[in-house]
Amino acid sequence: MKTSYLIFLLAICFQGTVSANCPDLSGNYTAALSESDVELQITQVGCEKADAIYDEYFFNYRSEKQFIFDGTFHITFESDTIVISEKHQWVNTVLHYEEQYRFKRDGKVMRTLGRMYLNKTNDLVEEKDIYQENDELYGKQTIYYNRKK
Repeated sequence: MKTSYLIFLLAICFQGTVSANCPDLSGNYTAALSESDVELQITQVGCEKADAIYDEYFFNYRSEKQFIFDGTFHITFESDTIVISEKHQWVNTVLHYEEQYRFKRDGKVMRTLGRMYLNKTNDLVEEKDIYQENDELYGKQTIYYNRKK
């Protein structure tokens, strides 16, 4: 009885552990969003980090970011009015992330919780939950990035 209980507890613990065998998200992807087409290029270095370039064509917008998969917040942008920080961590084969938007004027924080993973056809899926400053769910978004051949 005690052995089966211990195995059950270990199974639960390992279900949400950081993965040392993370999938390689490296590649070039495209997605058709409601306002524009986007391209995403990811270059991943093991399970430690990845560089991403995001091109959105309608607004002629380009963003370059580095994701560090250590589960701690890193500031990715700061201005006179806002600080944006992000943390990324592998849980099994899913990359979990949180983005925080802290407004300097009033200290309010908005955040996004997201997950990225490869589906069965090796395309990238991103699921986001977007929260207002009172932690009320504002919206959900799922983006399917098709891998370029």
